[in-house]
Amino acid sequence: MSAQSTMEDERKMPRIGSASERRRAHRQRSGFLLILAWALSVSLSLVACRKDEVSEAERLHELLSGLESPELSVAARKERLEAVRALHLNESEHRAVRDACLKLHASLIAAEEATREATPRLDALEKLPLEERPAEEEEAIRQLLVQSREALREAEGNREACLGGMMRLER
Repeated sequence: MSAQSTMEDERKMPRIGSASERRRAHRQRSGFLLILAWALSVSLSLVACRKDEVSEAERLHELLSGLESPELSVAARKERLEAVRALHLNESEHRAVRDACLKLHASLIAAEEATREATPRLDALEKLPLEERPAEEEEAIRQLLVQSREALREAEGNREACLGGMMRLER
């Protein structure tokens, strides 16, 4: 490039002569940079929120799925239920799923406990002749079985909300 063409290019470029024009140009660039920085921070916040939501759903689904394991004792399922209950959830839909599943599993545990208590008592009672069976023991066993049946009915009432919610968490 020749010196003459460089001088012509410089003449074509607008020059900011006064201090006020330079300040105005600086403010415009600064304003643009502020808007750009704000847009970037909003974008990053949205991505971070979505990541928290996904991880929240995944955590909840993992804890709830573990309650269905046949290897878990009643005590272990109760501990896991408490962990689910203590889980801080930001999304209202996740809280609704958690609450429905807590009710479902608490009812299932109550039914299982009542049945487990009634079964050996009933077995022992049936070994006795009819005339020797204490009426109060028969009534106690009957009450345990009624409790179990009521807990199963309650569980059935929460089953669809829990299972449907679990399917939504998987998405």
